[in-house]
Amino acid sequence: MSAALDVYRESTRVGRLERTRHGSVFSYDATFLDAPGDEGIAVHLPKTRERIATVGVNLHTFFAGLLPEGARLRAMVRRLKASEDDLFTLLASSGSDCIGDIAVAKAGEPLPDIVPTVEVDALERVVFADLFARSITQSGREPLIPGVQEKISASMISFPVRGTAAAWILKLEPAEAPKLVENEAYFLEMARKVGIPVPPFQLVHDAKARPGLLVERFDRVVEAGVVRKLHQEDACQLLDRYPADKYQLGSSDLMQALDVCSAPVAEKAKLFRLLVFSYLIGNGDLHAKNASVRTRLDGIVELSPAYDILSTFPYGDRHMALRVDARDDNLRRAQLVKFAARHGLREPAVLSVIDAIVEAAPMIAEGVARIGFEPKKTEALRRLIAKRARDLA
Repeated sequence: MSAALDVYRESTRVGRLERTRHGSVFSYDATFLDAPGDEGIAVHLPKTRERIATVGVNLHTFFAGLLPEGARLRAMVRRLKASEDDLFTLLASSGSDCIGDIAVAKAGEPLPDIVPTVEVDALERVVFADLFARSITQSGREPLIPGVQEKISASMISFPVRGTAAAWILKLEPAEAPKLVENEAYFLEMARKVGIPVPPFQLVHDAKARPGLLVERFDRVVEAGVVRKLHQEDACQLLDRYPADKYQLGSSDLMQALDVCSAPVAEKAKLFRLLVFSYLIGNGDLHAKNASVRTRLDGIVELSPAYDILSTFPYGDRHMALRVDARDDNLRRAQLVKFAARHGLREPAVLSVIDAIVEAAPMIAEGVARIGFEPKKTEALRRLIAKRARDLA
């Protein structure tokens, strides 16, 4: 396995990542350092002529955050016969199409051009189960499209598909979490209705009428017919934490992470709206890797559109992953107001957000039958939403 990797931002080589006996070392290319612009490739990898060493764990937190989780990670480990803690080997095998604008290739070799093999227009003519099997057993380099939440949908596989005007990912439903695709599609729609930015999405079906969720990649934009990559970092990367810490961080930590944004208060208001909505619907998997910031082509740094939005309650989890002042359940209106105030959000705006979501709760609860859960689970989810709406009123 490679002992050195070239690191690219889009198509520009920016540095080299090398394995060492005690971890790894990243060093910037002199050409990149001398180019205009003060920013490095990540918040915690600023431009420097010094070699950046990581000891004890064999990847820096930023590079570790590029790796997938759940089923895709486990499939890679089996295929490579590697250890899950051998992060360098995993990245070397599959880092050519990561989330965001950073990718890696074997030192001295060109960055491969990853082209999704499936067309959006052809989805109804293929069998999703076959795509699933190919995705987790293929050899060689594979796109690093992380699956969704670890606790509920660790076996959900996401991979790129081609479209004419945008880049997309297709999410497939794992057998152990029935109606997960419909669940996410419904709550993405509800999130959009209460003012939460979400990427374009579509519920699709294959040749056997099995569902999949097609979601536009918000770390890619098409400019003059060319797909451009946008820089993106999740909250773990922004806080210099490893992915394993994603459930150890709280809502206050994520608010702190948004200080890197161009307009921090405005982006914190967006995150607050997402937190309230996630609590209402029983989304227990809004963790620190499911909130990210992206840098647009015009240089604006903002909270990324919401993703992996669903209710984990029907699968047995009602507790928030991101605690609010050490609480993960039974939140009240006053507690949320105090929390928001500590992070610079004005009370009138905070109350307006809470009221808008509470007002939408009956509509949200009424529509959950569309997901297709068995009646008992549907009614239990309705009751949860109604109770939490009363608590927040």
